[in-house]
Amino acid sequence: MPSRRSQDRLRFLRVDHRSLFARRQFVRLIFIVAGIWVAYNLLLSDQSLVRYFLLRKENKGLRAEIARAEAAVDSLHALAEELEENPEAVERIARERFLLKEKDEKTYVFIPVDESKKGLYPPKNEGITSAEEEKGVDNEP
Repeated sequence: MPSRRSQDRLRFLRVDHRSLFARRQFVRLIFIVAGIWVAYNLLLSDQSLVRYFLLRKENKGLRAEIARAEAAVDSLHALAEELEENPEAVERIARERFLLKEKDEKTYVFIPVDESKKGLYPPKNEGITSAEEEKGVDNEP
């Protein structure tokens, strides 16, 4: 039979299975709660990864829009500088953009044709007003 002293030593080596099982359950519960918290913060919260990538994409689009706006501003500055320095440029732009002309000139305006409707010259009776229909005016090419 083991002595009292050796029994005291062995007492510290014994494992209480009930408390070990309870500890495992507690640790498992802690990991589950921590996992749920991490998943919520990464996927569903206001600072989630999904929101981060959406904001990053929006930021990229806004930066591209800013670059386009800066390019437009630069071209307008160049145009303003050209108009201040060159009076012929003023006349050219007045003719091109505003279709202005001198008294003895004729202006021809070319309307671009939509490629999807190419070959379909105005359908019959397109552009005829009701007064022209009454008179019997034919609008065929």
